[in-house]
Amino acid sequence: GKKRWVLFPPHVPKHVVEGRSLVWKGEDDEAVHYFMNILPRIKNRAEASGGAGDHEGFECYEFTQNAGETVFIPHGWWHA
Repeated sequence: GKKRWVLFPPHVPKHVVEGRSLVWKGEDDEAVHYFMNILPRIKNRAEASGGAGDHEGFECYEFTQNAGETVFIPHGWWHA
């Protein structure tokens, strides 16, 4: 099978990664909603902020892990 991942470096605040303030009424934070709805909103908010405030130095890395592949998550990195 395949697994979709997104990684955030440790300097990105946890509340930014979670995106709870970007969950709309009637949505939940299940993985499918996170990747289809919440993550794009997080990225849009980071871009709109111009890298200021909680989004200073914002980075995220998205990729797909395929069958038989191993993924190493560095200590302290947020992931979904």
